[in-house]
Amino acid sequence: MSDFLWRESVPADQATPMQRKLAHEHAERMKRWHQPSPPPAKPTPAPPMRRIVPPKRKLPTPFDQWLAQWPNLSPTLNTRLIVETVADHYGLERHEMLMRSHRQHSVFPRQVAMWLALKLLRDATLPQVGRWFGGFDHTTVMHARDKIERLLGEDHELTGEIETMRQRILDTVNQHEVAS
Repeated sequence: MSDFLWRESVPADQATPMQRKLAHEHAERMKRWHQPSPPPAKPTPAPPMRRIVPPKRKLPTPFDQWLAQWPNLSPTLNTRLIVETVADHYGLERHEMLMRSHRQHSVFPRQVAMWLALKLLRDATLPQVGRWFGGFDHTTVMHARDKIERLLGEDHELTGEIETMRQRILDTVNQHEVAS
C-alpha cells in the first residue's frame, strides 16, 4: 500500500479503519480490472444442414379438388370458365384466384369473378360462391358483390372491362353449344 490512501490525501498511518478497508477493496478491484481477460470461447459448429424435400404431389392437385366441387349449371357455363376468363384478363394463374390470399393483385380479380358468378349463374347462393372461390364466408361474397356494384357506378373503365369479360364468357358458351 502507498503512503497515501486512494482518493484521500490522508497519510496511511492516520487513516481510520473504514478508510483502510475501502482502500484495500479498491486495490483488489483494480487488480482484477487489469488482469487479462480469458480467451474467447471457441464457437460451436452449426449443425449440418439437412435438405428438406417437399412431398411429391399426387394428382389431383388442390385446384382440381376445388374444380370437382363446382357445379355445372349448364354444360359449358360454370365457375371454372368464369375463373379462367377473369384470371386470363388480369394475367393471373387460376390457382391464385382461389387461394385465401389477401394480396390486392389477387383479391380484386377474385371479387370480380365472384360478382360475375353471382350474375351469370342465377341459381348460385352466396355460401356456394364462397366455397367455390376458396372456402370464403358468405359475407365475403356479399362484400365483393357490393364493392363491384359500387365501383361499376363510379368507374366506367371497370364497367367496360367487366362487360368484355362477360361477353367473352357468353361467346365461349355459345360456341360450345353451337358445336354440340
